[in-house]
Amino acid sequence: MSPDGGLVQPPVGCRVAAANRHHPRDDQRQALPGITIGELEVKYSLYCKALRMLIREGRTLNQLRRTVAWERLQTLHDCLPHRYREPTYLHTLLLRDLQQAQPRAIAP
Repeated sequence: MSPDGGLVQPPVGCRVAAANRHHPRDDQRQALPGITIGELEVKYSLYCKALRMLIREGRTLNQLRRTVAWERLQTLHDCLPHRYREPTYLHTLLLRDLQQAQPRAIAP
């Protein structure tokens, strides 16, 4: 609640980004209770861990974009872009880290 008794609105960029994106399941989501930005922030590391596990399983970028973890990371970026990176950027970093972590073959 704001000091004048009205509800506090999310940042303009967050509302615009959410309004411009349409997902096939949007109609179903509207019936579910909303999740707050604070709840998303608390679970940020969980979403990153899920993304890392999915990448390790060999999921494609298109498959990743259809996951809850990706959607939640995208929402965080849309609402707080200075604090949270794009999921595509996170995907690139995680993919690079996993490739570097693979044991390298030793030449005979």
